Amino acid sequence: MMKRFLFPLRRALALLLCLLLPLAMNGCGPEEPEDVTEPEITTEPPPEVPEGSVAVPYLPEDSLNPFRIETVINAPLVSLYCRGLYRLDTGFTPVNDLAQSEIVSTGNVKVNLKQGLVFSDGSPLTAQDVVYSYGLAKESVLYREHLNNMESCAAPDDMTVLFTLDHPDVNVLNGLLFPVVKEGTADTKDALPVSCGPYQFTQDGIRLSLTCNTRSGEDLPPVGTVRLTEVTENTVLESLVDSGDVNFCCSDLSRGSAKRTYSSATDIYLNNLVFIGMNRKNVNLGAADLRRALSLALDRQEIVSAGFQSFARAAALPFNTSWKAVADSAVAAGISFNADNAAADALLNAYGAGTGGEPCYLTLLCPEDNSFLRNTAGVIVRQLAKNNIDVTVETVDRYDYRERLATEDFDCYLGEIKLSPTMDLSPFFSYDGAAIYGIDPEEGELGERYEAYRGGELPLDDFLTSFVAETPFIPLCFRNGRMCYTSDITAVSGVSEFSVFGQIAGWQVDTEHAHG
Repeated sequence: MMKRFLFPLRRALALLLCLLLPLAMNGCGPEEPEDVTEPEITTEPPPEVPEGSVAVPYLPEDSLNPFRIETVINAPLVSLYCRGLYRLDTGFTPVNDLAQSEIVSTGNVKVNLKQGLVFSDGSPLTAQDVVYSYGLAKESVLYREHLNNMESCAAPDDMTVLFTLDHPDVNVLNGLLFPVVKEGTADTKDALPVSCGPYQFTQDGIRLSLTCNTRSGEDLPPVGTVRLTEVTENTVLESLVDSGDVNFCCSDLSRGSAKRTYSSATDIYLNNLVFIGMNRKNVNLGAADLRRALSLALDRQEIVSAGFQSFARAAALPFNTSWKAVADSAVAAGISFNADNAAADALLNAYGAGTGGEPCYLTLLCPEDNSFLRNTAGVIVRQLAKNNIDVTVETVDRYDYRERLATEDFDCYLGEIKLSPTMDLSPFFSYDGAAIYGIDPEEGELGERYEAYRGGELPLDDFLTSFVAETPFIPLCFRNGRMCYTSDITAVSGVSEFSVFGQIAGWQVDTEHAHG
């Protein structure tokens, strides 16, 4: 009985729908239906590669893989084709590059990557690429000291990188400068990694160049091609710039002299500290007041001009004079780079020395193969003589220099050390430090106060005050390097040790007269 009822009902409903459908279409819609078109999909064409080219020197015997580079010739080129999580400006302040944001805590740093970043081949940049690059950087000549406080690196997700620290460090971001490259593209010395810098590698037969990377997401550099010009280790690079064979050259001036050049030039602020190390076992130098007296009697401005041909910046504190944190320091503001002979005499007279007292005799150890340091030694002798301090300079070869430091067979020595961009002073305060000679880490509290500052528990000015009182060594200056470039290049700025070409997009190049 139920089936007979349902069947007619279904037929009635179907008939009703057929009657209503034309009415709905005619009564509710427009008389003529509008054309339905698909939305137009537009894609912006890639920006045009700028015209013209410039040339830079490179050493073919060395690698162009940033994690395998060993020479100062190839090292500056890295910032042409690579970028890092951060870069340092000329004030040694970290600036976000591939990193969007960060959270720094006592034991780790969490970095969030910028969205939409791609490598030069168009593939997306992820946290796994950062972890891969970190692993190579930890073992590399150029970057391992930057990361000596890093215990591990992990990728919790595609856009987040987590760094674990060995020790708390208020300047930890300064060390995250290593290049980020695509995973798997930098495994060998001969590898030309895929990266995301202003340029990318191209090869035309046997000729290797760098061409503009239009996928960098940054402003394009002023020229489209950078030609890599082969040189040898003995090539005088400044002469190549003077002749126009290359447009740029960089030198850290580590050989202790600067070649004359007729080209344009700009200083590169290095984190290389030049200092006087002192042996506390010496009867005079065991007293902090006498060490302070030596420091007060020195004119750093004359040391910079006469000793380093002005390729340095005067310093009386252990941190880089160009570092913004030091520039903002109240202690630094109260320190003069000129000699204060009266204050030095006041300290020396308390020990029966100084002007009108007994002469103080010291020897100063100096490496003979560095003219900057030899010249500086002569300046120091003249300056300290004004306070009745008789200094004898002993110039020795590198082997004897290292041997006498290791055995602490010296009163004073002239030294230079490249500090980490994290401004790590542990070379002076740890037992295995590279500049621990003559310093006893257990004597005094300065090492502990440095660790307290590093961990964020002590203000910088408090540590600097303690340093001046103790004067475990005497800072003299921070040395400069130099970039030379041809006259068709102007508005060169933002050149820093850790990102030489990082601001090249803002430079101006006369492409009509630059290399074509």
